[in-house]
Amino acid sequence: MKTWRRCLFAAASCAVMWNSMRSGLVCAAQPEVTEGVSAALSLADIERFTLEHHPALNEAGAEIEVARGKAVQAGLYPNPIWYAASPQWAGNISQYNTFLGQDFITGSKLKLDQQAAHRSMWQQEWQAVQTRQDVLKSVRQAFYVAVVAEQRLKVYAQMLAIAEKSSALSNDLLKAGEISQADVLSLETEAQLAQTNLDNAEVQWSASQRKLAAATGVPQWQATSLQANLKAELPEYDEDSLREVVLADHSLSQRSRIEIDRMGVLHTRACREVIPNVNVQAGYQRSVDPSVSPGLRDQGYFQVGVTVPLWDRNQGNIHAAENDIARASAALKRVEADLSQQVTDAVAQYRVAAKLVKRYETEVLPRARRVLTLNQQLFKQGQTDFLRLFQAQRSLAEAELKYLDAQGERWQAAAAIAALQRRDQFP
Repeated sequence: MKTWRRCLFAAASCAVMWNSMRSGLVCAAQPEVTEGVSAALSLADIERFTLEHHPALNEAGAEIEVARGKAVQAGLYPNPIWYAASPQWAGNISQYNTFLGQDFITGSKLKLDQQAAHRSMWQQEWQAVQTRQDVLKSVRQAFYVAVVAEQRLKVYAQMLAIAEKSSALSNDLLKAGEISQADVLSLETEAQLAQTNLDNAEVQWSASQRKLAAATGVPQWQATSLQANLKAELPEYDEDSLREVVLADHSLSQRSRIEIDRMGVLHTRACREVIPNVNVQAGYQRSVDPSVSPGLRDQGYFQVGVTVPLWDRNQGNIHAAENDIARASAALKRVEADLSQQVTDAVAQYRVAAKLVKRYETEVLPRARRVLTLNQQLFKQGQTDFLRLFQAQRSLAEAELKYLDAQGERWQAAAAIAALQRRDQFP
């Protein structure tokens, strides 16, 4: 009778765990689709939704058009000015005139202004590229946080099922004299703790859904079950090669290089400011004085004016422009140093997580499953107590949870690396 009870206890308390192990739940679960619920969403589905609706992308596009408009405006020639005047307003000896004035811009100043404005537009285009990558990075990382949270929720649900089944069967074992009252209370406590862990996991899963919705730019959007293969292969990143690519092609470094070029154009523009523009005015004047012979009543008008750069030769702005070039050059070095550090951090995080994942897959999880199998066999034979069996079950579940966390870290780092590489396709 005791052997029969042991077999029943072992089979019932391990059923859920064995199903988890056989199905590979924590590795690549495919959420079921129930009636009235949308199919599980993949990362590609959510990325498409995000790129269509995220306000930051619309804002970046508008910023480009603002810069484009300013570039057009910077190259426009100043409008002429029409004047009408009466230099002498005195009845029958009055004079009236009308004339046009035009500023002529010298030293290719307008061309330089437009060149600088075009570079600002190019910077906004690279900023839009960076915004896109930042958005995709946030969505990808939030997606895998939510995937891990969903899978953790399922593991905690299994742990609760095991604890509750064990607690229910412990009374039969107590009546059979195989365990003590203290063991029963201990098992009931484990069930309560499992329920608490499940409640916490539900809160974390709900929070991860909201964070994922916020990352898409549509906070009111509701995520359904997520579809992802956490065991999918990822490349082995070479840090030196990755750093070389990032420093050469990253949008921030591109913006910094354009800034150096723009500052060079503005320096040239500051030097050209000393070349005076020319103001030309020409017109017609009519005198109504009857004492003036008719042939002299109609007069032409012409005037030329230039600024004489005697004291102000734009020395201060030229000095500032020279130092703007130095500042922009230093900013590029700072950006490259920051990017280099980001590469180092992301690759290090990825390698640590990848090694941890490999260890769990090849050592920890197989060993934990083997320990559970041995304890189940020993419990059926009456050679161990149920607490050791339960501990083996819990150890396997905890190992699966840590394995999930490591997978999450691996994908978080991979998403960061993909953003540094400006990869639209991920993984």
